[in-house]
Amino acid sequence: MPPLEHIEAETPLATLVMYVQEGDLHAWEELIVRCAPIVRRIAYRISNDTHLADDIAQEVFLQALRKICDVRDPAAFLGWLKTTTRHFAINMMIRGSRAWSVEDVGIVKHIDYRITQDSPIDAMVRREEVESLHRVVAKLRPIDKDVINAFHFDEQSLVEIADRLDAPMGTIKRRLHIARKRLRKELEETLVR
Repeated sequence: MPPLEHIEAETPLATLVMYVQEGDLHAWEELIVRCAPIVRRIAYRISNDTHLADDIAQEVFLQALRKICDVRDPAAFLGWLKTTTRHFAINMMIRGSRAWSVEDVGIVKHIDYRITQDSPIDAMVRREEVESLHRVVAKLRPIDKDVINAFHFDEQSLVEIADRLDAPMGTIKRRLHIARKRLRKELEETLVR
């Protein structure tokens, strides 16, 4: 890892990406400082909301941190970041936040028990709710299960799912819509039993 003094204003972005891939947190901070205005500007142009643009930027940088080690060509990082920002902002505008909501499924909400400050009993109930949701998802057809898990649990973007399945994004949107309808029906049947 290079010493901090090697990171200067003139250090190319590609070099910073390589430093981050080696675990340099100072390089990551510098990368954010340089790229945040670009990411926020793209997010704001799509959302027309400064608070939402900040939320989008935060999510994009979290995604970037998760995926930066997968970047093969560090010089292409900025282009990837811009594209990811556009897609994420468009997805946010189409359907709101990434978390499950009552509107997404119609009945169940996603509860991330790992980050709650609830009592142990509340956390146990939340875990059981999430496990129950996973059991219902497991009953779906493979293609429905795949898009639901990828989008909602693995937090993959529509673009990432389309790339992985080698399918057009419109097809993935349709599959996700159909999968949600089937999940809603399965949940209703589960609640009736």
